[in-house]
Amino acid sequence: MYICGGFDGTSSLNSVEMFEPETDEWTMISSMEKHRSAAGVVVLDGQIYAIGGHDGLSIFDSVGNFELVCRIVSEVFKLKGL
Repeated sequence: MYICGGFDGTSSLNSVEMFEPETDEWTMISSMEKHRSAAGVVVLDGQIYAIGGHDGLSIFDSVGNFELVCRIVSEVFKLKGL
């Protein structure tokens, strides 16, 4: 299970975390380029996509990507019409 971004009660987060059931612990595995709250998140072909969201000031029209095997974070593209 993965968590991408979120809100800690004070600010938006840019962390990508993974839950490890064997140890019952969350591990931070990377950071996204943007701090994102309220993003839509989907997994496709071994990659996690964080879609839209906001940082508390700006609403994003972009998609962030995290490649699970190589653990590479990147911004993929901007959404049209937003």
